[in-house]
Amino acid sequence: MKNKKLMGSIFVLISGVLWGHTCYFSNNLSDLGMSKSGIGMLRLCISFILMLVYMLIFHRPKMKMPPKALVFSILGGLIGMVTCSVVYFYAIEMTGASVAAVLMYTAPSFTIIISRFIFKEVITVKKLICLMLAFLGSVMVSGLFNGNQANVQIVGILIGVFVGLCYALYGIFSSLAMNNKAEPEGVTLYALTASSVAMLIFTACIGQLPLTVDIFLHSKKAFALASGQAIFNCVLPYILFTVGVKYTGPSNASIMSTTELVVAAMIGAVSFGERIGIIGYTGIAVVILSIVILNIEKPLKKK
Repeated sequence: MKNKKLMGSIFVLISGVLWGHTCYFSNNLSDLGMSKSGIGMLRLCISFILMLVYMLIFHRPKMKMPPKALVFSILGGLIGMVTCSVVYFYAIEMTGASVAAVLMYTAPSFTIIISRFIFKEVITVKKLICLMLAFLGSVMVSGLFNGNQANVQIVGILIGVFVGLCYALYGIFSSLAMNNKAEPEGVTLYALTASSVAMLIFTACIGQLPLTVDIFLHSKKAFALASGQAIFNCVLPYILFTVGVKYTGPSNASIMSTTELVVAAMIGAVSFGERIGIIGYTGIAVVILSIVILNIEKPLKKK
């Protein structure tokens, strides 16, 4: 069991690292003329196609699951994946990237509270300390302490917190699906099915579908970036995170996924010349410290 928990922790950390590359793909695709909704739509639709092919070839039996588990998987896709692909960008527009990122990382708090009631997870002192350290580190990494967020809209803050709640609910619904005899790969497949259809409809309704498809089909760079985004920024991290949740629990997984913000900051510094600063690097160290503490097991007492 200890080995499985360690494996789950590693999977969650890797998923956070992969999600942290979101800015690299989205910024480059935006430079080619794609809208945020179009980028999100391609990310989910391509991921769904790749995941479906993979499951049909290698894991067809895992596609079967009880109706209750299927419902939880679909809810995870609609509430977790779609919200983080659409609503999060509105939060950025209304509050700024730094505030929106910090608000999204209220997710571990929601996860711990919800898990206490649904899964009867014990809220330990260690878990609360790690939660506070992870949140503090996220605030420091985001650049919020630089004081450049003067005119933040209340509605934007509420939307950002709502995104954090939805981000948390993906892990909760995934856990519920797996508790009802679903496999992590199957959960990911049906979550992608629901979210890709929803994003396709949304992008068409706001009139961005023709332009997105045109850029994707006529630009080799866009094709490569969108495909890479689907594989390394969606399919792999969602599978790894879902497996990680299975072995570590939704609360621990949610706290460890804050590595996403750390990696995003480092990618921004290396690829786009964004400055991290002493406070930012200290925040990175604080986030890493919270993950190390969270994974320290108390030695068993000898009788």
